[in-house]
Amino acid sequence: MRRDWAPISDLEFERQLEEISSGAAAGASIEADAVSYDTEEDRIAVEFGNGCVFAFPRKLVQGLHDATPAQLGTGRVLPGGETLRWDDLDVDLSVAGLLAFVFGSRTWMQELGRAGGKSTGGAKAVAARLNGMKGGRPRAATVRERIAPAKAAKARKPAAADNPQPEEIR
Repeated sequence: MRRDWAPISDLEFERQLEEISSGAAAGASIEADAVSYDTEEDRIAVEFGNGCVFAFPRKLVQGLHDATPAQLGTGRVLPGGETLRWDDLDVDLSVAGLLAFVFGSRTWMQELGRAGGKSTGGAKAVAARLNGMKGGRPRAATVRERIAPAKAAKARKPAAADNPQPEEIR
């Protein structure tokens, strides 16, 4: 897959998605023209009429995570361009849902999150070692420690310069 694009910020992505969703862009809609499987990158690519491509790892998607490359190559866009379909796998995906990073049911998404939290990559090991050298994870503040600053602020009496009193009327 060719990569001649520049990353955008999350804020810019949200703005563009809202613009497309509301139909504010001239003739814009969330309608896919084609879907393909990139075996080299192990990704599903969704192509839109304006030339944009949205690609995502197939392992994230419920129903596609354990499919063969031959099965993944049979994906098609249903009329209207709002749904992707893999007949062999009995999988239907909403284009709008994919753009919102919804790759399956609530349970599936929870499992993805749980698996991400259990990652044991090199970066996580390095971060854990660095935190250990600093004395480990900071302990959580007790309720008393969290409340004490608020009580101290209430107890502090403002100085006369901070709160001038009106002079008495004679």
